[in-house]
Amino acid sequence: MLSLDDRGRAHTLMLERLVSYNHVARLHEEGLLDDDEFEAIQGTYFSIMRTPGAGAWWAAYKHCVPKKLESHVTSRLDAVSIARRPIMEE
Repeated sequence: MLSLDDRGRAHTLMLERLVSYNHVARLHEEGLLDDDEFEAIQGTYFSIMRTPGAGAWWAAYKHCVPKKLESHVTSRLDAVSIARRPIMEE
């Protein structure tokens, strides 16, 4: 439904969020970010990713990211341990 320009802007925004989340997840994995802070950031990220538009973007783009990141994000999209609902419902 979006124009080509709007799709490009949406892709850029989602890619920025993915790259930022990947960086945060790696810092946490290396012990450089405490659990509480990581869980807050992770909850916000997955609150965005659980919206229909972000889900459609992820389905179309996930094959382009490193396998470890793809597995990490995909496994957490429906994880009940991340209690945040889609951002439009929060």
